[in-house]
Amino acid sequence: MTGQDRQSRMPATRAWCWLALVSLAAGACAQTSDAGPAGSVVTEGDWAYIGGDAGSQRYTELTQINPGNFDQLEVDWIWDGSAYPNVNARATPIYVNGKLISVAGEKRHVIATDPASGKVLWDWVEPETFRWEYSMRKNHGKGVAYANVDGRDIVYVVTPAFFLHALDAETGEHYWTYDTFAAVWASPFAADGKVYLGDEDGDVVVLRAGKELEEIGEYTLGAAVYSTPVVYDGVMYILTRNRIWAIQEGAQGEPL
Repeated sequence: MTGQDRQSRMPATRAWCWLALVSLAAGACAQTSDAGPAGSVVTEGDWAYIGGDAGSQRYTELTQINPGNFDQLEVDWIWDGSAYPNVNARATPIYVNGKLISVAGEKRHVIATDPASGKVLWDWVEPETFRWEYSMRKNHGKGVAYANVDGRDIVYVVTPAFFLHALDAETGEHYWTYDTFAAVWASPFAADGKVYLGDEDGDVVVLRAGKELEEIGEYTLGAAVYSTPVVYDGVMYILTRNRIWAIQEGAQGEPL
């Protein structure tokens, strides 16, 4: 089935609301830079992947918070998430170009905030669909993926109705919708100009990162994909229900 067959265009909808994030130190994320190469350590302040970098190392060399000042930190602001019903927060925000971007609530609103003040800069929510009404994944709270394409910052999110959406990271403008036609547990993953998404049917779709929807291909791994891929040193690792796949250009190996 092609991306055009799967495509389901939906009008962008906005629902302005409050956000629930805690900042322990004003300006702790003030520095910005382009996301580093796949598997690189976060060094300049951006946290462009949920795991920090494409290798999900969850580590930064920033020293603004350290053992010497940790007991002096104070709460700078708190965002109240009570506006979102049935919140079960499980998503880690990303930080790119002076914005914290994450999801909240069982409809998985995508929200961008100013990390210095907690002010909501924009938010977006998927229009009502019948699939959301019977979704069994409403409260898992997956996070977002990020890509910079030709100077344009784009974030990607999978909703409880199992649609993948692309949004402008600066404004929240909705670009396109991709229908997965399967349950999705993991968040999307963006690297090297592509967006990857695995589903419970064991398929991994690869889309071109950008403002326009373009499917590159879909690949079957034979078992449900429950986790987000990671990339390190040119190798992509994907965990399925019963295997770990290591995928590399030019590799000749067969699955064990």
